[in-house]
Amino acid sequence: MTASAAVMLTALLAAPVLAQPLPESIISRADGATLMLIPAGEFEMGTPDRVNASPVHTVYVDAFYMDRFEVTNRQYRIFLEENPQWRKGRIDPRYHDGNYLAHWNGDDYPEGMGAHPVTYVSWYAANAYAKWAGKRLPTEAEWERAAKGPEGYEFSYGNRFDPEKANTARQHGGTVRVGSYEPNGFGLHDMTGNVLEWVADWYAEDYYARSPRRNPKGPESGDSHVLRGGAWVYRDDRASTTYRFYTLPPALDRQCTDYIGFRCAMDVPEATD
Repeated sequence: MTASAAVMLTALLAAPVLAQPLPESIISRADGATLMLIPAGEFEMGTPDRVNASPVHTVYVDAFYMDRFEVTNRQYRIFLEENPQWRKGRIDPRYHDGNYLAHWNGDDYPEGMGAHPVTYVSWYAANAYAKWAGKRLPTEAEWERAAKGPEGYEFSYGNRFDPEKANTARQHGGTVRVGSYEPNGFGLHDMTGNVLEWVADWYAEDYYARSPRRNPKGPESGDSHVLRGGAWVYRDDRASTTYRFYTLPPALDRQCTDYIGFRCAMDVPEATD
């Protein structure tokens, strides 16, 4: 081996191994959902227009994956088939307010609504589904980062409210098929409208004033978990990517309504040799 070749080989061996780029999407084996990559990065979280969403603060979140669509009735039925303790007639009363899957006929969702987001699900049910699917509920910071897209929009589609671009303002009188509207910049659908979505964080009105800068996970405890994303019943700022909602006594996380659903997130899989 020549001296120059030896030097080149030494340099190659010493060079760091570049990590493979993460796939832009992955498929969940459990429920068949497509999850889109949300790259690591900073964004401005919150709004000065609401007390419980201020102050605006810079947040960094690690890369993660987020369901492209809200969890559908069809997917939720698969969960029930494998977890009979969460069926309508068997669920523990501690985990719902009496309206769990109120529009289902036993274990069957309404005809023609298989691709609509599942509704009338409590936080407990949403969390159980996420665990079954090998996923989790997103943190509030992850949810807002994903909803705002790379552009940092106030709504998933832009900075001005437009009821023609999402299922909001009661225009359809209920939910619509997931993906009926254009995706945002991260490839996610219905981050504005259709249904409010449960997230992992406990709610606290003043949390933004004390939130850590990196990967905040919300208060350690609380009475209700947070809901994000507006819903088919909302309009204007209540449908924005910064609107924070929570449930009230006596139901709290047991609440089940026709405008509450969820989607799941997943950590970036660890690299393997």
